[in-house]
Formats: sequence, structure tokens, C-alpha cells
Amino acid sequence: MSYRLLISLEAIEYLERQRPGERRRLRALFMRMTEEPRLFSDFVHIEPDLRRYDVHVAGKHAIYFWDDFADRDLKIIRILRAD
Repeated sequence: MSYRLLISLEAIEYLERQRPGERRRLRALFMRMTEEPRLFSDFVHIEPDLRRYDVHVAGKHAIYFWDDFADRDLKIIRILRAD
């Protein structure tokens, strides 16, 4: 059973700044992530308020997400340029 995909406004604004081909590639990646989000966690980032996010590095993008297992939601919180 796949997860429902929820994307924050901040992440959508990042996507809108990308070229069309890159946007399509990232959207396809998000859909693959809904099948088993845990497999896409490259490392964990903990915010100052102690909120924990998984991060997946996809090329030049760092995708911060939260796998809400109880509600079966994959929440894309932010996307940043990977260093």
C-alpha cells in the first residue's frame, strides 16, 4: 500500500524554479518514494525544535521528508540545493 504524497508550499516553490525536465524527474522520484519512503533516507536531520526529518540526496537536490507511518503520509517538507 503506497503512501499519500503531501508537499509543502516551500517545496512547491522550489520545484517551480526548476527547469521542466527537472521538475518531471523530481515528481517521478516523489511517486517512487511513496512506495517505501524508508528506503530513500540517506541521513537524518534534526531541527532545533527536535523534529526529525529524513533526507534523500537526489543529484543536486536534498529532499527533506517525513514518513508519517501512522497516517500513511509522505510529507515532503523542503527541498534544498545539495552541497
